[in-house]
Amino acid sequence: MRLGSGSRWYGDGTWHHDLSDGDTLDPTERPEQPRRAGADRLPRWLRASPEDPERQARVYAGRALLGVLVGCVCAVLLLTAMYPSLRFTNQRPERTTAAPPPPPSTRAALARAEAASAAGVLRTLLEPVPAGMPAGLVDSSPVTGTVSPAVSPTCDTPVSPVLSRSRTWARPPGPGGFGSGVTVTATAYGPGAGAPALDAMLVARRQCVGEARVTAASGLGVQTLRASQTKGAVDTQSVMFRRGDVVVSVSGTGLPLPKDAAADLDRRLTQLLGPVCVDQDSTTADFARSPLIARTAFRGLQVARGVDLPGQGSPLPDLVSPHAGTPLPAAVTPTPPQAPYWSEQAPDPVVSPTEPQPPTPYPVQTSYLAPAPDERGPGCGWAFTGTTAPTYDERAASATQEQRRQAAVTAMQAAVAAYPAAVQAYEQAWQRYQGEAQAYTDYAVAAQQVESAWAAIRAQQEAYRFALEGYQQALAAYDAETQRRQDLATAYASAVTACATVTPPPWTDPAQPSPTAPGCPPTRDPVLDLPPPASPTSPSPPPDPRPTPRR
Repeated sequence: MRLGSGSRWYGDGTWHHDLSDGDTLDPTERPEQPRRAGADRLPRWLRASPEDPERQARVYAGRALLGVLVGCVCAVLLLTAMYPSLRFTNQRPERTTAAPPPPPSTRAALARAEAASAAGVLRTLLEPVPAGMPAGLVDSSPVTGTVSPAVSPTCDTPVSPVLSRSRTWARPPGPGGFGSGVTVTATAYGPGAGAPALDAMLVARRQCVGEARVTAASGLGVQTLRASQTKGAVDTQSVMFRRGDVVVSVSGTGLPLPKDAAADLDRRLTQLLGPVCVDQDSTTADFARSPLIARTAFRGLQVARGVDLPGQGSPLPDLVSPHAGTPLPAAVTPTPPQAPYWSEQAPDPVVSPTEPQPPTPYPVQTSYLAPAPDERGPGCGWAFTGTTAPTYDERAASATQEQRRQAAVTAMQAAVAAYPAAVQAYEQAWQRYQGEAQAYTDYAVAAQQVESAWAAIRAQQEAYRFALEGYQQALAAYDAETQRRQDLATAYASAVTACATVTPPPWTDPAQPSPTAPGCPPTRDPVLDLPPPASPTSPSPPPDPRPTPRR
């Protein structure tokens, strides 16, 4: 049987390297070997030549029998695999295929992460029960159906976290099968990846957040998110906050979110990260320094370098002094009164011009960004999660720095060369501006004059309107009072006439005055003896402001 060059399979289940070319030897080519002891006691057909008919028949029969036995065994194994009830035991055999071990580089990275300070921070953070935890909860992580965050702390994150630990405090499930409790998850990301991880949760795809509602918040960490989700009759509230590259999620299911517990975790996280995290206030922009970002977006650490304008062969152009223009009058829109009025038209509007800005002085010193060794790393830094810092290529960095320095110098020289033309354009623009400013000023003055004249006419018209309203009211009162007095006089005359025709009762007692009819003589209203009311005077309308003769 040929197994291939350089390797041979042995019955003990091992492979061995073979220095031969891998070919098996033909029996006819094998060297003669001395006969072993006891060879004569073998059956005749075994001692016969391989070409012997009897030996060949026995070999073929044995191979056929062996094939039948192997087929039967395979059939039995197949049936027992398909129908577990046919097995001799009620225990399903466990799958013995093990997952392939991770490559050495991955194993080394995991080992460094477990040994780094991030693992200690997460472990120490979750070890005690947070202050402010609701009463009646027990440390019962194995309890099922109780607490799960409204949004996974790794939802749509740009890179996977390095380490993550969780702890649950819960009540046993109630009659409906749903319990309540609190779950705290602390997740450590690679250098600089904490900020973009939390940013991604805010704009995560629907497939990632499901029916959860995620909103930005404040009050915890350097960045805070809140999430809520309702599944059936169970509400879950979560708050996620970040410091550096550590994201903490506090979730409450079936009870209010423990804000005091979240505040306690934030306070202790700040203390734990103090000596081991490079920058707790890192931002998404810092992620460009991390090799975890896309290759095209990686920038590494960039520091500002200064560069002076080199000496010129000719003197530098003089810097222009900005022109000081006179402030322009405010724009006025005349409001016409009721006709007649004068002037009959307002001047045509003129747009207020914008004063041109002088050219920016050319720089004699500027700065550019140069690559630099990133010894500590973005976010919490390389050492926090045991990340290997990117290799700093001194030669490539020097070439990039020189290229950028030269580009900055070239830009300054171009600004110097373009400055005289910019000054000339500024002077021309200033000349145009002066003409436009004078035209606008003339319009504004004329418009103000028209508005002043129209304002005086409007005031006269308003005063006349007010006086006319008063006259109309006084005239109505005068007419009403005159009519009232006429009515009183008519009533009094009628009463006098009635008393003259009434016969008084007989006079029986000379000692008493003569009797009169009831209501006689009538009483005269005193108002009839007052002088008549004065008639109101009609106001005069304002004079016509138009010149005479009319044009």
